[in-house]
Amino acid sequence: SNPDQTYQQLLVRGLYVVSGKLDLRGTAGIEFRQYASGQTGTVEPVFTLSATYQPRISTSFTLEAYRREEPSFAGDYNYISLGFAAGVRQQLLGRLTASLNAGYDNVNYVLLTSGISNNRSDNYYPIRANLQYDVNRHLATTLFFVHLQDASSIGRYSYVDNMVGARVNWNY
Repeated sequence: SNPDQTYQQLLVRGLYVVSGKLDLRGTAGIEFRQYASGQTGTVEPVFTLSATYQPRISTSFTLEAYRREEPSFAGDYNYISLGFAAGVRQQLLGRLTASLNAGYDNVNYVLLTSGISNNRSDNYYPIRANLQYDVNRHLATTLFFVHLQDASSIGRYSYVDNMVGARVNWNY
C-alpha cells in the first residue's frame, strides 16, 4: 500500500484592524486530498483564526483557534488537529521579555494504509514559559520551561514531560 498523497487548499484570508490595539486575522477554506494508495480522496475544512490585543507597546495578548491536517513521518496515517492557544508577552526591563503560552489540541489519527487498526485520539496540553534577553539586534538568549501532557486513547502514547533549557539565537 502506498501512503503518498497530494493536497490542494482553497483558502480565503482576511485581516481586520479593529483599532490600533486590536487586530483579527483569519484563514479559512477547504482542503482536497488524493491518495496514491487508491483510498477515497477527502474534502475537509481547514482554518486558523487569531486575535492580537496590545494594550501597551510592551504588552500583548494572543488567541488562536485552528483545524489542520498533517501527514505523519511514517506516512501510514495523517493527524487532524483541532485546537486553540493563548499567550501573553510582556517586556519587563528594556531588553528583557517574558512570555507565557498555553493551548489544547484534540488530535485524531486517520489511517492511510490497510491492515492496521488504530482508532487513536489524543488530547494534548502544551504550556511554554520564556524569559528572553536581547543582547543586541542580532543576539538573544532565552531561558525556557516547557510542560507537555498527552492524554491518549491508547495508553502507551500518553505522557507528561517537562523541559528546562537555555537557547542562544543569532539572527542576521
